[in-house]
Amino acid sequence: MLRSPRPAPRELARMYSQTFRRAVRTNGLHPIRAIGSLSKSPVFIVGCPRSGTTFTARAIGRVYGFIDIGEVPRYKGAIPEMFICATEGRREESIRRIRSIITFSQRLAMTGSCTAVEQTPESAFLIPEIAEAFPAARFVHVQRDGRDVAASLLERGWLATDPSRAQAQEQRQVDDGGHAFGGYGRFWVESEREREFESATEAKRCGWAWRRYVTTVRAELAVLDPDRSVSIRYEDLTADPSRVAERLATGLGAERRTDEFVQALSEAHSRSVGGWRRKLSREQLDDVLAEEAPLLSELGYLG
Repeated sequence: MLRSPRPAPRELARMYSQTFRRAVRTNGLHPIRAIGSLSKSPVFIVGCPRSGTTFTARAIGRVYGFIDIGEVPRYKGAIPEMFICATEGRREESIRRIRSIITFSQRLAMTGSCTAVEQTPESAFLIPEIAEAFPAARFVHVQRDGRDVAASLLERGWLATDPSRAQAQEQRQVDDGGHAFGGYGRFWVESEREREFESATEAKRCGWAWRRYVTTVRAELAVLDPDRSVSIRYEDLTADPSRVAERLATGLGAERRTDEFVQALSEAHSRSVGGWRRKLSREQLDDVLAEEAPLLSELGYLG
């Protein structure tokens, strides 16, 4: 597994400045909020990348009382190290860092007493630590057909053996957290299967990612108080946004804002649902299903 070094002070400043600039660009400048009291109940959007997490976070952020702070670069960059700390018996260190980074980022994003919505998908692997860092935090799990997710990941090239495919797509060599694109074993790959992951086809790695994210989120949310999380399907979001809006409003304790949730989610479209049928070759689909098939079946995606 490739471990990223801790960022230098200049890089830290760049990461945090991204959070500030995004907040100003998206929500305007509100300095009073930066020094006032903060909400203790942030919302964390979790799920595999390309599952609709970004759309969902932005939609929630359009509802009064919520502010989407995006994927916080400093937090995203620290997740692999915090995950390693947690698995090596240093959970308290991870919990302290999560609390420190997110709290500071709330101030930079000038959320004030509004509920911050953080949308980094890799939060999936720190749910127990996040839940302790913020005892009032809530989680929204966005789930999508793994075949569509794999097809979308293939288009992005983030897990390609040749990272230049991703660079051409993204116009950069690393993601927002400073992690390189490529086919190496991420922190979420099972240690005993890391070599297998790195020698697998790109399609299989994409299916692997979906399985790991979804399996982890479902397992970790299952042991939390059910009132702390709500799970939605991207397919339901596009087919019946009003129904999903009601679930989200209720799950996030904002029933009086249901109409705003409905309006925010109504922009979802179904054009990409089932797109794997035209995007994946037979060979790619076989590789994806080699990792995804049992979970797809369990979730009802395979008829």
